[in-house]
Amino acid sequence: MEKRKEKEKYTNRHPTHRRFTHCPVCHSRAIGSVGRNHYYCADCCCEFNVKQELKIYVLNRDGVSQQIVI
Repeated sequence: MEKRKEKEKYTNRHPTHRRFTHCPVCHSRAIGSVGRNHYYCADCCCEFNVKQELKIYVLNRDGVSQQIVI
């Protein structure tokens, strides 16, 4: 029990943070982590950010990202 508490002490996981396993747009599993709470889907070329709420960004051909309003 002590090892578990010690392990939880050093992890940066907050109960509200969750790790995504599927893309919220195309439901693909080809996603990767770009940063903390920031993910990228290789199939539909979108980025999404999870802090307080889910924000989805689409990357254009010129590399500019635009937020999608849900």
